Amino acid sequence: MATLHPFRGWRYGPSHKGRLEQLISPPYDVISESRRREMAAADPHGFVHLILPEEGREGDRYRHAAGLLRAWQNEGVLVEDERPAFTLHRQTYDHPEGGRRTRSGLIGLLPLPAAHDTTVRPHEHTMHGPRDDRRRLMVATSCQLSPVFLLAADEDGAIARLLNRSWSESLSFNDTDGIRHEVEIIDDAQMNQELQSAFAGTTLVIADGHHRYESARACRDQLAARQGADDAMVARAGLVLAEVVSMASPGLSVLAFHRTVRDLAGFDLQGWRDRLASRHRLEPMSGVEIPDLMEHLATAPRGSFGLALATEPHLYILTMAEGEASDSPVDHLDVARLHGTILAAELGLDEEAVAAGKVGFHRDAVAALAEVRAGRSQVAFLLRPTPMEDLLKVTAAGLRMPQKSTNFYPKVPAGLVLHNFAA
Repeated sequence: MATLHPFRGWRYGPSHKGRLEQLISPPYDVISESRRREMAAADPHGFVHLILPEEGREGDRYRHAAGLLRAWQNEGVLVEDERPAFTLHRQTYDHPEGGRRTRSGLIGLLPLPAAHDTTVRPHEHTMHGPRDDRRRLMVATSCQLSPVFLLAADEDGAIARLLNRSWSESLSFNDTDGIRHEVEIIDDAQMNQELQSAFAGTTLVIADGHHRYESARACRDQLAARQGADDAMVARAGLVLAEVVSMASPGLSVLAFHRTVRDLAGFDLQGWRDRLASRHRLEPMSGVEIPDLMEHLATAPRGSFGLALATEPHLYILTMAEGEASDSPVDHLDVARLHGTILAAELGLDEEAVAAGKVGFHRDAVAALAEVRAGRSQVAFLLRPTPMEDLLKVTAAGLRMPQKSTNFYPKVPAGLVLHNFAA
């Protein structure tokens, strides 16, 4: 069963914690190359240097990150907690659809369960490239730099109430995206026991960080093969850094990932649109911009998407024809039907094509449309968020959705605390 543990983490020391807003980093997989360069240039001790390292003099970016981490530890840029602690982390943000919300999470260490254990449930498929990249970084640094973001079932809301109560002496700052962070280090043994008891036995769902979670398991297994399963370092590597948020949290927001399609050689876009209209319902939305389209889409039947074509100035709402009856909760998801029926069956875009970059993923519908309007993509599919109840049905059945089926907002940053399992 799930048990969250306090631990002696490493954090930015006194000389740096006053400027955490420019030191912490979004997760590695949401940082563009241009933003990475900007963040790296802004501060030599920015956490982006560790999670997206350059090659350095060694010619190996993983070794460079390991050397940089050791230097920061030796120089006091990063310091170790004196006692085992949980980290309470609150993020207050403006929701894209309006209103101000606060989401509270608890950062600790979670034992990696056995392969047959369903206490921690993934909901998305992963790809080999990112898994291997994060594993190599973990092995080189002997460290988990970024927390996995997990959701606790919390049927009675007890965890949400516990994390939302008043706390004192919190460190607070606004990051460069305007999100307010409050950080409380909880190292009181009695309080830690209360927090640990609240999380004991709850079912957890991975919200973000599927690649990091699976990479942590692969890192642990690699170390076990090299050093023996009973090695103390292997035991520490078997604990994964995690931030856990209650599913009952009023500040929990799930947004959509939109898709663009590019580089389809010899693709007859007009002919494909005509075939699409003959198989499904295609409704032109003349004179409608993104906000109005998304409002229309919110009340459309299941299997509906916004659609933009590079050859036409107006948008469409595409509603797919009913498929064969299925008991699988995955088959009823908008995103799964898009991937299976449209991307794979009609456009020939299998997993290899997606991995090769022919399908782009966008958090912003306006940015997805801009790709098409600028001629960089041929088609854009604009999606609604996957409902939380659908996510729970999928994970309860032990199934997974296509990659990037959910977009939890805001992201959990890297750099608040890290887990050094070599210590």
